[in-house]
Amino acid sequence: MFQPDPILIIPYIGYHAPTKLYLRGRVIEDEGIQDGVDDRFIRVILNNFRRFETDEIPNAKLRLTYLNNTYEVTTDEEGFYQLEINLPYQPSAISDVQHDYLVELIEAPGYPDQQVTATGIVKTLIPNSTVGVISDIDDTVLQTHMTSFLKLKMLRKTFTSNAHGRSPMEGIVEFYQRLAKGPDGKKHNSFFYLSDSPWNLYDTITKFMEKEALPSGPLFLRDFGFNRGNKRKQFKEHKRININRLFNDFPDLSFILLGDTASHDADYYLEAMQHFPDRVKAIYIRQTKENKNARRIQKLVAEANSDKILIFKKSTEMLTDAKAKGLIF
Repeated sequence: MFQPDPILIIPYIGYHAPTKLYLRGRVIEDEGIQDGVDDRFIRVILNNFRRFETDEIPNAKLRLTYLNNTYEVTTDEEGFYQLEINLPYQPSAISDVQHDYLVELIEAPGYPDQQVTATGIVKTLIPNSTVGVISDIDDTVLQTHMTSFLKLKMLRKTFTSNAHGRSPMEGIVEFYQRLAKGPDGKKHNSFFYLSDSPWNLYDTITKFMEKEALPSGPLFLRDFGFNRGNKRKQFKEHKRININRLFNDFPDLSFILLGDTASHDADYYLEAMQHFPDRVKAIYIRQTKENKNARRIQKLVAEANSDKILIFKKSTEMLTDAKAKGLIF
């Protein structure tokens, strides 16, 4: 008789803001994906295929335990769980910048009873933190070749490489490490990452970031299964939605915003600067290719006429500007 695969809980990095607790993750069948530095080509392809051919577990009931508080949540039709709790305003509520939380499976309809637990991470702000960094991932941090013809290079990289075979954009690791430390080299600025990539690549992206020693932080990816019905807006505008979320949930932070000309990052960041003019310290847009979208963005930036915005080709330009603005040491 057919036996389903074991259940796997994947907690994504959450955050505890002065006004919000935000936890998210997914429950799927465990396909046993394990990436290695020396994985053979065919193993990499099979693992990447398994990432996209997931068996999600809807209506699973979970118990989340964080700082001695317990919450119960239920997964949606795509296997995602989400806990979003509004809190009374309390700046620097917790002295530690990171806490663990426990996720326990209560029941999963259609599956035999099994004990499944996982430990997730919750990021918080250090006391007196004043700056956050919101960064795109694709072709801003990670080379994805979004502008390649018919996205063929992007698709090839996605399915034929694991975290160990991916490369960062030029100069970005050093710059982000310096941004994390701030202008005096001591502060720890919080990082948040956005991407149009699917949640299926979450483990690949986080392992890549660990490999490159990039500052860790919550990731906001997309579920391609949400591209329908009343969730279509969430799919199409997820970057705009999450940028606004972060500005609202962290009211004491100013932000440095980073993206590229391969997508609509500049549009969203310019909107944020209009809505929160005193809280945008700088906007950095990497020009990935001289194409129609890049020219459109150049026009937008010229019309904005702000010294907070820089379109750059080499990371040294961004580094020099950030140092002049007092953002890095």
